[in-house]
Amino acid sequence: MNVFFATSKLYLQHFTVAATSLLENNKDIDIKIFVIHEAMEPDALDVPRRFFRDKYALEINFINIGDVDFTRFRTNDYFGKYTYYRLFVADVAPAGVNIALFLDVDLVVTGSLKELAGIDMSDKYICAVSETSVGDNIERLQQLGVPAESYFNAGVQLINLKRWREEKLRDKFIAIADTYGKQLKWVDQDILNIYFANNWQPLNKKYNAIHLLKLLPQTPVIVHYNTFSKPWHYVDTHPYNYLYWQYLKLTPFAGRRAEAFSVKNFILKNGRLVKRQLRKAKLIK
Repeated sequence: MNVFFATSKLYLQHFTVAATSLLENNKDIDIKIFVIHEAMEPDALDVPRRFFRDKYALEINFINIGDVDFTRFRTNDYFGKYTYYRLFVADVAPAGVNIALFLDVDLVVTGSLKELAGIDMSDKYICAVSETSVGDNIERLQQLGVPAESYFNAGVQLINLKRWREEKLRDKFIAIADTYGKQLKWVDQDILNIYFANNWQPLNKKYNAIHLLKLLPQTPVIVHYNTFSKPWHYVDTHPYNYLYWQYLKLTPFAGRRAEAFSVKNFILKNGRLVKRQLRKAKLIK
């Protein structure tokens, strides 16, 4: 199984957690990991490279995205350039790699992916999991003139790289970005859904569990922290955020604390507990 991630220097810790969870729960699968990045210093890559080599006898394949003009793509504090790297995966992957599982770095794998490894992709372009807010997204694309009847989340994708290369889909993705510009609310995800409108195959939702508000009877195989709040943010209430910290402890980044700790954020996160203690102390009614 060829697994691709895309990351920036700021997300190397989270990539390491995601990849560690993947390897810990799929020791019976021959996995190769590829990481698409943009001109990161060799020193920044040394930590995860040495870690995976020493712990799992695995050589990570780091791929520089190269000379790509990203000025035509909309970016902001939430959508960085690296989110668009998935559009170029077929072009930067080694020539002999024809099937890929693309994973976002803000997720953890909790179980076996053997079923995904066995899917016949010869007649498919892409397999993915439907978005939970599918209705709103379909209506939005239809208003743009796209005859969409379905909509998928791009955080987990099984991709036929061979077909993408043969049909030069990179150029078609860029053309969609040029055509719709700021109308693309979910940027690269919208681009993929516009091109593959009604021409993608669904995966079981357990392979990309999103927008979770509570624990499920059975833990999903892939838990995707796809909201603006992430487990590594101090103010985070995701029901499965503990899994991120569980796998972090296995990595060289063990001991890292959640970001943005402050008295204000402590109160926001622990408001009920704080109020209860203040009432006990009779400082508030």
